[in-house]
Amino acid sequence: MPRVLVANTLDGSVTFFDATTRKRLETVKVGGSPQGIGIAKNGKFGYVTSATEGSVSVIDLVRMKETARLAPEGLEEPAGVCVLSDGRTLFVVGAEGTAYVVDAGSGAVRRTVDLGGRVAQAAAMSPVGDRIWFAAPERDLVLRVDARLGKVLDEVALEGHPGAVALARDNRRLVVGLRKPARCVLFDPESARTESGAKVGEGPVDVATHPYRDQAFVLARAAGSLFVVDLATGAASPPVPVGLEPVSMALARAGKTAYVANSGSDSISVVEVPEERVRHTWDAGHNPGAIRFIG
Repeated sequence: MPRVLVANTLDGSVTFFDATTRKRLETVKVGGSPQGIGIAKNGKFGYVTSATEGSVSVIDLVRMKETARLAPEGLEEPAGVCVLSDGRTLFVVGAEGTAYVVDAGSGAVRRTVDLGGRVAQAAAMSPVGDRIWFAAPERDLVLRVDARLGKVLDEVALEGHPGAVALARDNRRLVVGLRKPARCVLFDPESARTESGAKVGEGPVDVATHPYRDQAFVLARAAGSLFVVDLATGAASPPVPVGLEPVSMALARAGKTAYVANSGSDSISVVEVPEERVRHTWDAGHNPGAIRFIG
């Protein structure tokens, strides 16, 4: 059963929705101010960070229950979390750009990584789960991290305050949302060259790529819209209006549907990608943030 999982930041909870029937299935209490959601590759467990508690909730995705709450030593204000391909290791980004490599079972911190400062929450992970790319808007950088070794491999300059990053279909280049000016660019981190770009709405906060087409999806918070970008031509679609202050999105595996969390209107917009329109709007909890598709 395909489902959508969203973090309700002001409620200290996450909510499951059935993606087919659009029904709300379950709401699960987690730590206060949940920020990031990581999903294990086998789809059995999810991990939710709590900014106020410095904890990580372990969610059984089948039973839709919290089974444990990890408290990694030294973790403060955790935001984004990635689950490595072994399913036993978490990469958690804390306050001021310190990352923690955490045992998903015990919560023990294996090592810490200095990312050099704050990074944006929307990160990109390689298919094998050993490399993670982060955007650092305050420093005009894109960082490549070896998640297993806990080491920053590269820092590549990219002007324009990069705010979100996703892997292109070739798993080599990156699609980056730039804040100033508001653009979506196809970026080769090896050559540090921008290959194409398109103007999008103000405040790009999240980026995703289509699994089978040379398309990117850019979520613009200030514009309250989703943009579909043709990476081959650099052309962007007209804006698709969603809710107020959209902050995160998830793409269904087939790439036909995008789910957008609107923090300002406490809702989720269900966007039909081929038609480029909102088909449904779901009521979420208070201040929905991180959102993931499961299935």
